Amino acid sequence: MTKRMKARATRCVLAALAMATALAIMAGSASAAVTYTPIYDNVPSPLPGNVPSQPFQAQQVSEFGGQVEFSGPSANNTKVTVAMSSWACQSGTWHEGTCATTLGAKFSWPVTLKIYHAEPDNSVGAQTGELTQAFNMPYRPSANVPKCGDGRWYYGGKCFNGKLFKIVFPLKGVYLPKKAIISVEYNTSGYGPEPQGYSNPCNEAVSGCFYDSLNVGLTGTPTVGAAPLPKDAYINSATPGVYCDGGTGGTNVFRFDPGCWFSEAEEKVETYQPKFEVTTG
Repeated sequence: MTKRMKARATRCVLAALAMATALAIMAGSASAAVTYTPIYDNVPSPLPGNVPSQPFQAQQVSEFGGQVEFSGPSANNTKVTVAMSSWACQSGTWHEGTCATTLGAKFSWPVTLKIYHAEPDNSVGAQTGELTQAFNMPYRPSANVPKCGDGRWYYGGKCFNGKLFKIVFPLKGVYLPKKAIISVEYNTSGYGPEPQGYSNPCNEAVSGCFYDSLNVGLTGTPTVGAAPLPKDAYINSATPGVYCDGGTGGTNVFRFDPGCWFSEAEEKVETYQPKFEVTTG
């Protein structure tokens, strides 16, 4: 009887120690929770249905970005949010008015975030960070012919061809310079670091390959931080005409592209900067 009582007491002590350890770990985790502060933001909240966007496959682009100036220094943990625009349909196409998508349907595709120093002449400097991550991205909703009269989808009283959504990259131990060039890179059928080619089954479908209908959201004056070059961008394209200088500065290279990333209508200037939100903690 005495031995059984001692064994039971020992088990109770061990259980108590295990519970105390678990509680300590949980308390440590709670105390280590990161508070994030925005240091750059030109992503609207709430998100609209869509915005103008930069296509990759349609304009033979492999990488696209813009220069940003942060409102404060970055810390050990940083999140970079990118607003993307999906024009992909599960079946049919947006331009033929036949887009059909099951509610909530998504596709998975990797996107690479890159961060560079901005040189004094605004050229691309040394790379300071890079992260590739696969995201579950939405197909755009089905065509709403009664509301829109064509292949666009309907949201908030307006009709759109693409759907705006956000992807988030968590960066740890990457300290950002005061001014940085932020870009995204991903593969399409013909472009990117590893072009997927044109013999995949999705190329035979009417809707095409979803990654060929993936764009980067544009426009928006920052509410936090600054866009030092609102009418300029950074791009890597295989086609000379995609660059502001007609390709005289080179093609198939990620480089500064000044002078044409805006539009003017009725005395209103709309600049075309990629949509980023950067928070740090």
